[in-house]
Amino acid sequence: MNERKSRLRSGIFVALSLLLFILMLFYFGLSQVFVRKTLISSVFAESVQGLSVGSEVKYQGVKVGSVRKITIVANDKLIKVDMAIELDHFQGVGDIGDFETSENNFREFINKDIEQGLRCRLEFAGITGMKYVSLDYYEKPGSEIAAVPVVVRQSGNIFIPSKGSPFKDLMVAMTRSLDRLSKVNFDGIFDEVEEVLKELNSTLSAPEIKTTMLNVAKLTANLEKTTSTLNKVMSERRMSEIVDKVDRNLDGVSSLMNQLSKTAGEMQLPETSSEIRKVSAAVTDTRQELAVSISKLNDMLEAMRKLCDLISNNPGFLLGAESKNE
Repeated sequence: MNERKSRLRSGIFVALSLLLFILMLFYFGLSQVFVRKTLISSVFAESVQGLSVGSEVKYQGVKVGSVRKITIVANDKLIKVDMAIELDHFQGVGDIGDFETSENNFREFINKDIEQGLRCRLEFAGITGMKYVSLDYYEKPGSEIAAVPVVVRQSGNIFIPSKGSPFKDLMVAMTRSLDRLSKVNFDGIFDEVEEVLKELNSTLSAPEIKTTMLNVAKLTANLEKTTSTLNKVMSERRMSEIVDKVDRNLDGVSSLMNQLSKTAGEMQLPETSSEIRKVSAAVTDTRQELAVSISKLNDMLEAMRKLCDLISNNPGFLLGAESKNE
């Protein structure tokens, strides 16, 4: 009786262990046997470092498969990547909107999307340097489509053209920049800069330069005093008052001469009237000449102000002028 119970227990244990083993196999890989898949291929003309068998394949960010095989096409210097795509991730593909996508419908769907810009591109999966294959619309609709390589045509897999990774161009540019920097003679540049600074220091320390700078400072001070004096004596308000007084006096003289001419005409004195007209014309000319002189005086004062401002803001201006004269 005890022996019979012992055998029963052993049988149950063996059966449960076998069932658990089958479940583990099914969970860790055997279940993939029942998943409908199709193979697609692409070729890359760049390094695929970080990509390995089992790396993810994503369609617009959704995982739809994994990398099955990576081979080198030695004659064309290309890397061929075969990928297994799970068809269950694609539904409603086909003219009649089949719920379950067949391989033929998926092939037609991919070929149409290639014309719309669908391409493969390598992307980083994180900061670890691992990569995955991204399927997305990286080209504009109607863009040129690469021919199917012979190795892909022979395998019969669905071919999706690849798009160069943006990191490829970045790395090439960085490599070229580093090569150029490595060829620059920084020691020579620093030596030349040091020599130029020494020459500049010795030039500025020369007694002639110091004397010139003192003279410029004195001249600037004198010009400031002169400008201040001119501003006090010949201010814009004062000049305006002088011009207004002259205009009023000339207007009075002109009115008087017009009145005399009118009186002379009424008195029928042609000769006297003619003389008066001449005097009036002379007074008018004198008025115009005085106005021109006042305008020139204003221009001269404005030019002197600008010169003083220029020397105050840029003392080296006179130094440059002396150098040119020498």
